[in-house]
Amino acid sequence: GYYGLHHGFESVSGRMGALGMGWMLLGLAAIQGLFGMVPAMYVDLALDGQSCSWTYSMHLTLGQIVSMELVLRSLSPYLVPCLGVVYPVVQLIRLLPGVEEPQRIATLRTIIYITVAYFVLNSPYAVNLIVEYALRLSQTHHSFVAVCNLKWFFFLIHQSWFLMVPIMLIIGDPTVQIDAG
Repeated sequence: GYYGLHHGFESVSGRMGALGMGWMLLGLAAIQGLFGMVPAMYVDLALDGQSCSWTYSMHLTLGQIVSMELVLRSLSPYLVPCLGVVYPVVQLIRLLPGVEEPQRIATLRTIIYITVAYFVLNSPYAVNLIVEYALRLSQTHHSFVAVCNLKWFFFLIHQSWFLMVPIMLIIGDPTVQIDAG
C-alpha cells in the first residue's frame, strides 16, 4: 500500500507481473512451509488417541513446547508483525487525505481496513495464548475454564477475519454497485 501510494499501484502491478506468478507462488509456499508444514512434521497423535500433541520422539520439556507454541501460534504470525505494521499503517492514514483519485482512495482504504482488521481480530487470540501458556508454566494450580472459554471465543473472532475480507473487498471496490432496493 505504502509503496503503491508513492510509486503508483500500476508500478506495483508491473513489478508483480515482472516477478512472475511462479516466484510469488514459491514465496507463498515458503511462508506456508515456515508456519504450516514444518511444525506439522513435529505434531503427532497424542498417547490417548484423542488429540494432537508434539511428537514424543523429540522428548520435549514443557518449556520447549511452550516456546514453540508461542513462536509459531502467537508471536510470529500476529504480535511481531503487528508491531512492524503500525508505522506503515499510520503513514498510509496520514497520506490518505492527499490522495485525489477515487480508485486509489478506495484501494488505500481497503488496504488499511484489511490490515487493521487482521491485527484487531487476531491479537486477542494471540494474547490469550500467551496467558494460557504462562499459566501452564507457573508451578501453581489454575482453573483453565475462563482461559479456555476465552480462547475459543477469540478463535471464533480470529476466524471471522476470513469472512470479513471478501466483504471488505466488495464494499471497498468503487466499481461494484450495491443497491439497497
